[in-house]
Amino acid sequence: MPPDTPAQWAANFAAYALNPNGASPALTLTGTTNGFIPSGGTAVVSSTVARTLTATKVLRKVVVATAAGIRDAKNPDETDNGDGTITIRLALSQHVYAGDAGLTLTALTGWRTGATAQTIAVTNNSTVAAPAPIVRWTDVPYQLQSGKLRA
Repeated sequence: MPPDTPAQWAANFAAYALNPNGASPALTLTGTTNGFIPSGGTAVVSSTVARTLTATKVLRKVVVATAAGIRDAKNPDETDNGDGTITIRLALSQHVYAGDAGLTLTALTGWRTGATAQTIAVTNNSTVAAPAPIVRWTDVPYQLQSGKLRA
């Protein structure tokens, strides 16, 4: 089977203009997550740390070989739901964790050919727990100091 050409790939994904590195990305996912916020010079736990993720790419369907040995062309993984909506799998700039809440997808006009601007509530089905934070002490333990110390 001959491999798909770059032209095929470009043609199949030409309908999407996500612009993840631009000044205003076409698709952004906002919500809140557990984390820390500064309060009185210290970090305190908060469940409302704002977070914004950017859609970087539309994912492709799994490549399938038919019985005749013909490879399915590289196509976006999108499903027509039959009610005027479509479901699309997207790659995001960061992981979505199980504790993330209040997720909203904001789509700018033109993110997909013919699409208008819209705001969509998103259901979080993630089962991945957020990793523990990696931290480091700012002062070396048992270090000898002479003179004044800054807090």
